[in-house]
Amino acid sequence: MKIVSMLILTVVMLMPAQVWAGTAEGSQHVDERFEQAFREAERLGEQEEWGQMVQLLDELRDIPGMLESDWRRLRILYGLATWHTQLGQKQEALSCLREIVESGISRTIWPGMADQLQKQEQFEPLWEEPEFKGLMAKLTAHRRFWENPAFDTAYREDISEDEKMAGLSRLWAEVKYNFAFFHQVPEVDWDALYVAYLPKVRETKSTLEYYRLLQELCAKLRDSHTAVYLPSEVHSTVYARPAIATELVEGKVIITDVFDDTLRAEGVNPGLELVEVDGVPVHDYARQQVMPYKGLSTQQSRELFTYREVLWGAEGRAVTVGLRDERGAVLERMLPRLAASEIEGKSWKPFEFEMLDGNIAYVVLNTVADEEVVSSFDAAFEAMQQADALIIDVRQNSGGSSQIGWQLLGRVTDKPFRGHVALTRRYAPYARAHGVDPWEVETSTDGELSPDGAKVFAKPVVVLTSAFTGSAAEDFCVSFDAMGRGTIIGEPTGGSTGQPLRFKLPGGGSGRVCTIESRYPDGEEYVGVGVQPDILVRPTVADVRAGRDTVLEAAVDYLAREKAE
Repeated sequence: MKIVSMLILTVVMLMPAQVWAGTAEGSQHVDERFEQAFREAERLGEQEEWGQMVQLLDELRDIPGMLESDWRRLRILYGLATWHTQLGQKQEALSCLREIVESGISRTIWPGMADQLQKQEQFEPLWEEPEFKGLMAKLTAHRRFWENPAFDTAYREDISEDEKMAGLSRLWAEVKYNFAFFHQVPEVDWDALYVAYLPKVRETKSTLEYYRLLQELCAKLRDSHTAVYLPSEVHSTVYARPAIATELVEGKVIITDVFDDTLRAEGVNPGLELVEVDGVPVHDYARQQVMPYKGLSTQQSRELFTYREVLWGAEGRAVTVGLRDERGAVLERMLPRLAASEIEGKSWKPFEFEMLDGNIAYVVLNTVADEEVVSSFDAAFEAMQQADALIIDVRQNSGGSSQIGWQLLGRVTDKPFRGHVALTRRYAPYARAHGVDPWEVETSTDGELSPDGAKVFAKPVVVLTSAFTGSAAEDFCVSFDAMGRGTIIGEPTGGSTGQPLRFKLPGGGSGRVCTIESRYPDGEEYVGVGVQPDILVRPTVADVRAGRDTVLEAAVDYLAREKAE
């Protein structure tokens, strides 16, 4: 039974990234001893040597400086609680859990600890103990203060007016006290908007209408990491789409792919221009039906997502479109809307690798949300090393974990590099009571990040970007740009990253608010702007019609010229 492995993964994955991503200066030796001890504990766990594991962690606990780090302290105490329980030593286990709760580290590092204690069977011997129930009450009381089930009501076709007003109020409060980018929308008077939307909310006749109104309100903040999400029960009314892909190219809405053979047989093919939607000129339709709900951080991201979603709507309700071919002839077609799961496009893969002409290694990195991409990169590393250059394509990467992206960057350099700078607001009620600005801005950094050391690709590197590149993928681009390791080719990125705070809303939906303002290591802003490529390359309508990947071709040509020089 590999309890140790499971515990390490569970605790670490649930910690906020900024807590465990970096190592405090001067603590490297303590960290190394800690990791060595847990590797040994994992070996003992495989052999179910609970007593030796307890002894090992007790010794680890006594090392000077070991408990100065909250995340190390949490892992040691949680491990001891687990293994004391396995040995039938209930009081010792409860003592460790009590120290976690009373120190407050469970609140700051692992707010989901109460859920895990109730789910993990190894703690079952403690569940009926009065002290365990008391500790659980303390854990859940604090969590209930911030995530109260009063807001978590079930979906109904038309929730009550009280629920609607409560949801509006929660959205207003979470944004007012947590949103990081009010300075980028100085025209937004959030309190006045709240008052203005009170009668609008009262007038809504359905839960869907209510949620669309909240989305409209939230969109005024123009931030891609701040949004309202519809209840799943109404997704089919809003998010069904025809089996085609559309993009704004050179100011025209162009079909870039068709996923249905029947549509192709009817003359609906890539390269056609979409000019009308249900009898309305496409740009007017987009402004009226899509843009009001798209709170995106930059012009490039607004254009991208607006025109990708311009034909979305109710499942089973066909949309009538006007399509213009390259000769100027216009044809009208009715396109059925389907659930996204029914549309079979190109199979999505988190990681792809191939060798291109010119001895160039080409990596398509479609996510940094899965450790699998790191193992896939490492599996292909030996082949990459035979290449003369490396292209990393993050044009279809919307993010995931910044730490995973930085792990990959650690394989293309032999020098330390830096992550982003993060600014967050802290509210001080006492200052406000004295007429002083109650907001303080706290700045933190991800510190100096280390190269992998064992794997170093030291040859030329190019990164490909688009407006879809966002969040943790954008953090990847920021660090790559700041470290001066290579060249970025393509289009500006989406200009949105950060740590969203998620919360539930009445009627089955939810919201999120961006809580940090991320910047380049030197303080330069990129949220609301985007990471700018060194070489700007935009696909043209002619490229789409010819099936050319202009950006990739530009990268290959650039590397060939660099090699020739």
